[in-house]
Amino acid sequence: MGLAVIGAKHHDVDRVVAFGRKALRLAQESASGYVARRLRALRAEFGPLARDGRVAELETEITLGQDVTREAGMSQTEGARVFREAWIAGVRKHFPGEPKPSYVTPWDDTPEWERQAAGSVYEQVCQFLKLSDGHASRLSR
Repeated sequence: MGLAVIGAKHHDVDRVVAFGRKALRLAQESASGYVARRLRALRAEFGPLARDGRVAELETEITLGQDVTREAGMSQTEGARVFREAWIAGVRKHFPGEPKPSYVTPWDDTPEWERQAAGSVYEQVCQFLKLSDGHASRLSR
């Protein structure tokens, strides 16, 4: 993980992606909450590197690669934050050009109405995953 952070500080996309993916695999295989938190912190280091498609893809993988069974136990507020982070990662990856600032506003600066909307979406996704009985994993974008 530390090597990915160093890569981000030196604007070394290859290092960020290579070591970030290794850390992501470790988090998924070990179900380590510590590694998952460090991965989320790594995303804050991406800065302008997030414009690179490989880094944007890693950011999306970090955001969405969490174990759904662990995530489903979150409070609505925590889930709303995860949804917002996934939204921002998706905008950075797929939006052509420079997105409007409101599209990528960090959680702490997000208006309350938008936080509530994100919480509602999170709850709907949880319900969908529960109803799909594990079959949602077959879906793609």
